[in-house]
Amino acid sequence: MGEGGLKAGLFALVLLLLAGAAVRCLVRAPAGGDAGASAGAPAAEAAASGELARPRTVARATPPRFVVPAAPPAGPPPPATEAAARAEVVPPDRLYDLTRAELTALAGNCELRIDLPGITSEGDRPLRWWSSADVERLGLPANEQAVVERALLAYKMAVNGEFRRFFHAATGGEATAFDFFDQFDETNPHMQRIAAVLAPRDFSQGARRVAEELAGLRPLAAPGAPADGERTVALTADHYRRVLRLGDELEGILARELGPDRARDLRRNHLSGRTRRAGCL
Repeated sequence: MGEGGLKAGLFALVLLLLAGAAVRCLVRAPAGGDAGASAGAPAAEAAASGELARPRTVARATPPRFVVPAAPPAGPPPPATEAAARAEVVPPDRLYDLTRAELTALAGNCELRIDLPGITSEGDRPLRWWSSADVERLGLPANEQAVVERALLAYKMAVNGEFRRFFHAATGGEATAFDFFDQFDETNPHMQRIAAVLAPRDFSQGARRVAEELAGLRPLAAPGAPADGERTVALTADHYRRVLRLGDELEGILARELGPDRARDLRRNHLSGRTRRAGCL
């Protein structure tokens, strides 16, 4: 082979080596490169190692909250309605002895404010049921502590019982293990069944009815009263009436043994978390 042919052969070999290196760079996932270019790397590695790739999580529709407004959507808040603006005038920690004007403002925003004896809350968000240790931390006399523990246990059983009754009324099914806090788990099968038959508007309009009753804008209906208007709205309104009444029943239990003044003080100033259902749909 002549000198020219040898040079041409060496040049071709260099080109082949460079091409091979380029191919290896393209197929190797870069350590800090573009996310789109390396998106398939984990799946390829999992297949090569014999491991199954993690399945994608399928988003579920968020079911309506019973007494808690859903988390606000991302992005800038929508313009406040006139009714919502009036409701904002009522201080958020106002739960008891609301004036007629305050109740009317809340009704315009389809808003119910509910105290939750024996439940720890952060702002309007319920977090957990109380334990005996929570009652002990109040430092009550022994006789009062025993009464409070019995009353809170009765309240907890009544609240959970009401949620199971509501589930049956809405779906026709039985729920023997449906707890108040299950409403915050959108994957809970009971909540999924409720979401299939009741829309967020049903909860909003049910709250409006009860808020208007409390403000004297419509006749006050007793829990279990015959359905008036849309059945789905009547179901949620009846549920809210029953939940509101349970706090009064707990205060009655305390009053029978500790007197009305002490019962009211305990409920309002020592025992209760709070929540609300707000916003018209």
